[in-house]
Amino acid sequence: SAGINRKKNEVQAYVNKLRDVVLLIQKPDESLDAFQKRFRSAAQTLELAGGIELFLPMLKTIGVLDYSPTVTIVDSDKTVQDNRREEMRKVIKQARDKALKERVMAILFLQNVDRARYGRKYDEIDEASELGRDE
Repeated sequence: SAGINRKKNEVQAYVNKLRDVVLLIQKPDESLDAFQKRFRSAAQTLELAGGIELFLPMLKTIGVLDYSPTVTIVDSDKTVQDNRREEMRKVIKQARDKALKERVMAILFLQNVDRARYGRKYDEIDEASELGRDE
């Protein structure tokens, strides 16, 4: 079901939309494009319900994201340097968060495609991941 019922308990609504994304499975006769559209729609609804930030704290703790980027700003005014450095760190953090969200959603998508048709490709990607390759 698309959309968010704002009268419903917000936590329950969020969990329902998260479940909709995690458990969304490609139908045996559904094209990859059609499944991708359904998946994107469910993911967009999840974003409206609160996003996929649920995954980010755990992934940050295991070191998937490094939030201490080295930013060098050259300016004679130290305050300007510090402000620019902080702005750049925020931009880098936002870009990394966005990339991580996209990566999580891509993995969820791949895990839910029809295994009869795409299982071999998924297994190849999974095996590469076990070997430390990011494909």
